[in-house]
Formats: sequence, C-alpha cells, structure tokens
Amino acid sequence: MHGATGRVHSVTATLRDRRRPELLEQAFRRFAEHTEFARGGGYFHIPLGGAPAGEKEDEHVWRIELWAEPGRFRQERSGPDAESVLVVDGERWWQWSPSFGLRSHKDERGVRNQGGLDLLDPSEFLSGFALELAGEAVVAGRPAMRVHLRKTSAGHRPFGLEPGIKEGELQLDAERGLVLRRAELVDGQEASVREVEQITYDEPLPPETFVFELPAGASALGRAEPQVTTIDAAAALASFPVWKLEPAPREWRAQAIFVAATERPTLPDSVTLLYTRRDGGQRLQIRQTTREHEIPAIGGERRFERDGRPYLALGPEHPAGREPAELIFAAEATQIRMSSSELPLERLLELAAALVEA
Repeated sequence: MHGATGRVHSVTATLRDRRRPELLEQAFRRFAEHTEFARGGGYFHIPLGGAPAGEKEDEHVWRIELWAEPGRFRQERSGPDAESVLVVDGERWWQWSPSFGLRSHKDERGVRNQGGLDLLDPSEFLSGFALELAGEAVVAGRPAMRVHLRKTSAGHRPFGLEPGIKEGELQLDAERGLVLRRAELVDGQEASVREVEQITYDEPLPPETFVFELPAGASALGRAEPQVTTIDAAAALASFPVWKLEPAPREWRAQAIFVAATERPTLPDSVTLLYTRRDGGQRLQIRQTTREHEIPAIGGERRFERDGRPYLALGPEHPAGREPAELIFAAEATQIRMSSSELPLERLLELAAALVEA
C-alpha cells in the first residue's frame, strides 16, 4: 500500500461513484452525538448530490473519467445531478461546472484540488486503521486483494472515511497496489462505493489532455453567480416569499443577494439579506430559501417555541464578534436562517418576530 502511486507513470480509468444518502446521514448523526461543539454550535449534514424538490433518491451515482500522471490530472464527472471538469497541471488548475462556472489558479491562489492519483491511493489508510486481509477478488478484469479496514484512532475522523463511518473494505490491484474498489460500511451495508470499471497503466498521455477548454456551448459564468440587488428586486426574482425587516432600524442599511436555482447539482434559488450599521458596529444576515430544501442541523442545536413558532438555535447566546448566534425557523413556505456575530440570540428573536413579506 505504501508508495503505490509511485509504481505507475500514468493512469487512464473510468470509475463509478455510488452513495446512499440515508446511510450516510445515519452515520453522520452518530458522529454528531459524540462530538463536542465549540460554544454550543452544530453541524449541517449536506449530502453530495441531490434530487428535485420533494423527491428522494435511494442512491446517487456518478461516472468519473480520469487521466492522471504524477503532479497532474484531468477528471470529468457526470451523472444525473452533476457535471464538472477539473484539470490540474502542477500549480495551475481549472474547474468548471454549469452551475458555478469557471474557477482557476488565475483568480484563486493556494487552492489544492483533490483528485487524480489520490483517488486510487491506499496510503491514507496506513495510519489510524487496523487492516486485515479478507481474500481475493477481480475488479475491472484485474486480480485484487481484499483488505478489511477498521478505525482505531481516538480522533473523530481519520482521513479516508466519511464522518461516523468506522469500517470499510479496499480491493487493491494485486500487481500495482492501487485501490480498484473502496466501500465504506454502515452496519455492514455499503454506504459509499467508488469502483474502477476500466483502467490502463503507463500509456503515454497526449499533452492536450492537460489543456483546459470550455465545453462546447458552455459559459464561464454559472447560473449560481450571485446577483447583488435590492430587496424588492430579489423578492421579484425568488420562487418563494421573501421576508424583510419593516421598518429596518434607522441606522442600518440593507442589501440583497439573489442566487438562481441550478440543476447540476440540484440546488434551490436563495436570497440573502445583509443588514449592516453604517459605522460597521453590527451586522445581521438573513438567508432564505424554500422549505422543501431544508437542511437539518445535527448536534449542538437547541429547539424551543416562541409565540407559537418553532425555532432552532445554534452558536452562543451572546456572541463576541466571531462565532455567530444563529436562529433557524420557517415563515410559511420559506426557510429562514438568521445569524449575527454581534447581536445576542434574544435580539434575533425580536427581529424574527418583526419580519414581514416583501
């Protein structure tokens, strides 16, 4: 397992990713139950992938096309809810998706993109896990060794497995040592599987493999590009009722940010209202989206009711300018998350009661 990626000069492969959201959320809840949260904060479980509003999928499946050499790779992901291209060549990189458009090293420095030979590297399991040979297998037509792994480290999450998952199985190429199949197990069931369907080693890769070009007909700007506008204009764009402070405190100014819905991945539209004091002393953020896309908080949340409305609170009751106090609730068809690093929770409750439809 040690040094496996150093035994190849290049890899061309097709992989399939399968994830079962229900099992992954179950594992995450177990993780949250045994995690201490800073000053009463909590976690949000956001599953990779998604489905149209009101629908659920038992399993999410993606296809990955990979061309990789040490230090550079090209990775194309596709599936019913995802499409992306990632090209990394040393310190240079480009990443594109229909929803988020084009990002690259020209605009963002110091970013390390995960992928390439890392997808096949077993060395991350050499520390913090007990390993046990479990027989033989054949993957993508190649002989493989099965290795059962079990978490042994005291930390909550060693590298390699999803939060809350403690065991899995690797199937390693018997000749090269690379991971041809990895499964993460929850109560013996496969919650996440990445499997090689086809693989070729050490064939020369043309230089143009690592040259990025936008796909035909694609735009460098994604649909999820934020639009800074007024509250009324954002309310006209949104697919759900938008709520605002009326009247807003006299010393505050307001701004709205609208983000359109996307299909790859499936994300709802959202509106974020930013209220700031002109002297910069206090700030309030109110993020709103549809209730159909509510993301449950797991761990550290406090639940209570005020004037007949259920609330969920995260973070400190009296923030000190860093970790925010957060209040999560629903107003008719709208899910609202109100937060501030300066205002106390009691003040957030007063402001929540003063919201009116825009």
